[in-house]
Amino acid sequence: MVNRRTRLAAAISLALIVAAVVPAVAATPRNATLTAKGGTVFKPNRFIGDGMRFGRDVTTMKSGGTLTIRNKTREPHTFSIVRRSQLPRTARQAERCTVCEAIGKAHGVPENGEGPPTIPLVDKGARGFSRPGESVVFGPKETLKVKITARTGRTLNFMCAIHPWMQGKLAVRK
Repeated sequence: MVNRRTRLAAAISLALIVAAVVPAVAATPRNATLTAKGGTVFKPNRFIGDGMRFGRDVTTMKSGGTLTIRNKTREPHTFSIVRRSQLPRTARQAERCTVCEAIGKAHGVPENGEGPPTIPLVDKGARGFSRPGESVVFGPKETLKVKITARTGRTLNFMCAIHPWMQGKLAVRK
């Protein structure tokens, strides 16, 4: 009887350990998808609101993988890597977004802001996205793919330089 109980307890313990460990070692996806969605809401004599956003606050993937960016809106956007300290945190900061101006300039947007970008991809180093200042412009209803080359363990902060409230993080994991 003791032997049987001991074996049963051991089997239950092993099952509990396996159940706890399996989710912890679940693989990080090599590739990921990020979606730009939402739109503008207009109520005459009440308010105007812009609900455009990236579908997730945090996207996790492996270094060397491909990030697919889908634009489900009718507006152009950028996927721009920035330092955390450069992300606007208030409406006033978004209206006076200096990093947005710098990103626009890097994309060849005229100084008056009128006109399309002439440089769709800004890549600061080796091919792929890995550091602040790297950015890509994508049009309405467009889908594009970018390679993420940041080293494992890094978290990249990103935003749309056209709509600076659209922000998120890209966690690069094993």
